[in-house]
This record gives sequence, C-alpha cells and structure tokens, in this order.
Amino acid sequence: MTSVKIIAVLVENRPGVLFKVANMIRRRSFNIESITVGTVDHKDISRMTITLHADDAIVEQLVKQLSKLIDVIEANVFTPEEVIARELAIIQLSPDVKVTTDTKVTQELRIVESSSESLTVELLGGPDVIDEFLQKIGESNVLSVARTGITALPKRRN
Repeated sequence: MTSVKIIAVLVENRPGVLFKVANMIRRRSFNIESITVGTVDHKDISRMTITLHADDAIVEQLVKQLSKLIDVIEANVFTPEEVIARELAIIQLSPDVKVTTDTKVTQELRIVESSSESLTVELLGGPDVIDEFLQKIGESNVLSVARTGITALPKRRN
C-alpha cells in the first residue's frame, strides 16, 4: 500500500551529495514531494529530509541502497506518526481576506506584510496545519504560496 514516507539521511556535507541521493531516488522512478537539507551540529554533516509516496517494501530497499552510498552516514525511513515534522509556508492572500483562525493555527501564524495589494502571512506547523489553513482560506483568496518542505526528527522513545 502506498503511503507517505519520510526518509532521514545523514550525509557528508560535500558538493554533489544532494545530486547523488536525489539521482538514486529518481532512477527508481519516485517523485520527491519535498526535500530539505541543512547542517547539523557538525558543519561537515548535513541532514536530508525527503518526503515521498511509496509502499513499505520499496522504500526499505531504497533506504538500504542509500546507506551504501559513500557519502551517506545513516539512512532511515519513518512514517509521519514517528516524527516531529515542521514546515514553513509564506502565503500571499487577497488584501480583503479576513484571517480568522482556530487556536491551533493562531499560535503559528504571523502577518509579515500588509499592503493594499496583498496580505502576506507566515505559517509554521505540520504539513496538515498548512494544508488545513489553505483549505479554510479558499483557493480563490490565495495569490501565491511558497513552502519549505518538511524537516523532521524522530520522536524519542521512552
């Protein structure tokens, strides 16, 4: 069964590593829904968070193949329930839109610019929070959207 998978990959922070990882995924005909990359506490190591739709067996095989790449330190696959995931969206809205939000969104929504032509807001949260906000606002009220893609860490097990 196809479902959302989050692949977390620790890699050497070197030129060309992103291409090698993305190319391996491309060669297996996966569509990457989002990919984020940033350094961790050591400047020579980066964390890649890759989101895609696939079934369990195929993703497990992909993670094993990624782990064999020279620049890959560690690769793991998670479901959305196993991680703490966040995404940033910058959304330009029609200037006449009244931004009314529920408590969950209010804590993570910030107006960053307001003009006679548009209202620009910043929304930080899980992908579901951003999707829900966009749906509530209505497609006709959204002028433009930029999303960072998911970045995630596995939940600690006690």
